[in-house]
Amino acid sequence: MSGDPIRFNEIKTNQFSSAVEKKMLQKMKSSSSLMRLLALMAFGMWDEIINLWNIGEWDQLFTLLLSRAPSSKIRRLCSNLTQRLIDEGVILNTALPAIVADDVEAVVVAMEMYENNDCMALTTILRQCVGGGSSRTVKMGKEYKSVLLHFIKKLEKERQFRLALDFLQMISKDDYTEDMHLLCSSLHRADRYSGTEVQPGENFMAETEAVSTQNAPFVIRIVSSQEANGLWDNSKKNKSTSTFPCVTSKKSVILHF
Repeated sequence: MSGDPIRFNEIKTNQFSSAVEKKMLQKMKSSSSLMRLLALMAFGMWDEIINLWNIGEWDQLFTLLLSRAPSSKIRRLCSNLTQRLIDEGVILNTALPAIVADDVEAVVVAMEMYENNDCMALTTILRQCVGGGSSRTVKMGKEYKSVLLHFIKKLEKERQFRLALDFLQMISKDDYTEDMHLLCSSLHRADRYSGTEVQPGENFMAETEAVSTQNAPFVIRIVSSQEANGLWDNSKKNKSTSTFPCVTSKKSVILHF
């Protein structure tokens, strides 16, 4: 037995299922409910069982589905159970059948009362499993998008730019919203310049200056206000130079014609 842990786990699972079923059947012995249940199971009417079951004992129904329903139907049946739990307002108990049903959206709904980090951890793992190791193959719903954007923006505030990008890159570009495209560009710039003293705007304008000197009649630079004032004074002394500073609080834009 010690050399076969998988078989041992199967035995433990079967023992647990049998114990739950025994308790459930004992409750039904005093009525016609047992005969009705056995008849529905015999005819494969599992959807009817889900609809008629007392939702307050959803855990017993969930166990029954996992242990007795045909394996090819378990995912769909768990999806139906998940939907009934949501419809009945039993939201916090939705996560387990939703995971079996590969329903990422329902898991997000079920975990809305929990910490965002916990929700993201569970749903990301589920998406990886459903997608066979890649969450990019799994279509995103609006609930998951909302939670994901909230989580990524939280990482952005914490300056975890690379980690935030990793989450975005797990998503197919077909699922990107306009906000996600903008966020992706912003995170790439922030990640590129993080850990340096140079501001992203300064580097960007320096690169623009190098290109524009070859192809345009003017150059745009960002300089300090002090330097801008000096250039402005020089432009007044030398009328042949057209330099127009646009002074802001900390930086100035200089147009050289």
